[in-house]
Amino acid sequence: MLKKLNQYLLTHYPLLWNTRIVQVLLVNAIIHLLFFFGGWVSVDAHNLQEKDYYFYRGSLTAFSVLCSIVVLIGWLIFYLRNNAFKSFYQLGKWHLTKEFALILLIVFSSITFLESYGYGERTKARRITNYTQLVQEVNTVNLAKAFIPTDKSDYFILNHCGNGFDEKVAYVRAVDYEDTLNNDRNDTNFIKIRNAMRRTDAFSYLHYCQTWANLDDTLSYRRNNQITHTVKDWIVNKRKDSITASIKQAIAICKKYGIGTELDAAALAALPFVDSNHTISRLVRINDYDGDLNASPYYLDEYALNRTFDYLDRCSTHSKTVGHWARLLLELYFMLGIGILLLCYRRFSKKVFLISIIGAGVWCIVLGMVAAGTRSETGLGILYLFLFGLFTAIALAALYAKRSKVLAGVLLNWHIYMIPTVFVAIAFLIVYNYNHAPHLYGVYDSARHCMDYPIGCWVENNFEIIAWGNLVFSLLYTGFIFNRFAKKWHIMPDE
Repeated sequence: MLKKLNQYLLTHYPLLWNTRIVQVLLVNAIIHLLFFFGGWVSVDAHNLQEKDYYFYRGSLTAFSVLCSIVVLIGWLIFYLRNNAFKSFYQLGKWHLTKEFALILLIVFSSITFLESYGYGERTKARRITNYTQLVQEVNTVNLAKAFIPTDKSDYFILNHCGNGFDEKVAYVRAVDYEDTLNNDRNDTNFIKIRNAMRRTDAFSYLHYCQTWANLDDTLSYRRNNQITHTVKDWIVNKRKDSITASIKQAIAICKKYGIGTELDAAALAALPFVDSNHTISRLVRINDYDGDLNASPYYLDEYALNRTFDYLDRCSTHSKTVGHWARLLLELYFMLGIGILLLCYRRFSKKVFLISIIGAGVWCIVLGMVAAGTRSETGLGILYLFLFGLFTAIALAALYAKRSKVLAGVLLNWHIYMIPTVFVAIAFLIVYNYNHAPHLYGVYDSARHCMDYPIGCWVENNFEIIAWGNLVFSLLYTGFIFNRFAKKWHIMPDE
């Protein structure tokens, strides 16, 4: 069957036969499915706290890279056997562009196995807890957390329900209270804090107005004022049953995800009513082990619970996280780099390609030495752009004059090697100059500075968009323009 397929492609679609794209995509599809299944089975409700949305274990990454190397080497063994371009076969107008597109597709599908593993993890996580359930669970825990005190600062009288701590005393934490109280500084903030701390209701359940766990979609979780209203209502009306039920629901959620807890719902529900001020009389430990014999008997691994919610949130379809897109951008640039190297190897003679690779290495060393010697943050970028312009100008002059074929080929290769980073280098120089531009009105004001230098401000705030635009430009330029330069070089007379 494979032999018949090869024969059919050879006679009907020679480009597909030459690139072996059907076979390699079939192999890659199988590997992607295996990675997806591996990601799926690696996830259960009790290990979500151990998962990281952005990074994977080193062994898994190494195995993915090994699979990519094996697939690419196996593909290259067959792909590099034939080259219609160097054999002077009659080719269609867009043959070279199509070949470049197929190379990119093969390379991209061969270097993204880890993405399938991550997609399998995220799909399984969404199956464990969908977004609607997640919002309900986060709301439940946020409310119950008011009666599971782990930090006295959350119950300080100077808390502002709109913004948490009063911004003037935001640096004050529970461990600093005693020092603050005994501090003889006459700073207005210290006086304000000391006066508040001397009150008998300085730390009270009634002052709690935090949102402990936040979701990426800020409109989905219970807001501070809602929590505050409910907490005060339950305490004022002595609704111990509601408090107990809320804590039990939070405990059930912790058990679902395997979160370490040692909580007594009834005992915790009674703590707010120890005195008339509803003061904090006992904190819940957040460390599993505490050598203090007088430590609280209650324990909640809030770090693990927060990691679980954070991972489920990032896995949800509502997540606005950009980390995944940033990683994809890097993979696409890597794909472009490999594609350009293969393109140059296929379009130019081995002599030209070898000289260009060695020369590129030498230029990298030279640029590194210049950067280390000058210690200029912009000098390297300026020199890089100067060399790019110089290489391009000489290469095109030699190409259209039909002289110095080896020189033209080497410079064309250096030219295309540098294309993917040219606009990024320009953007870096603009951002650097913007950040070091003089403040026209003396005192620095970010909004006014942005108005004074709108181009630099836009570039700094849209650097990722520029990187995506540069990627698209590099792909189009290489596929449609550089291939034409390579064709002109190919028909130049040999020296």
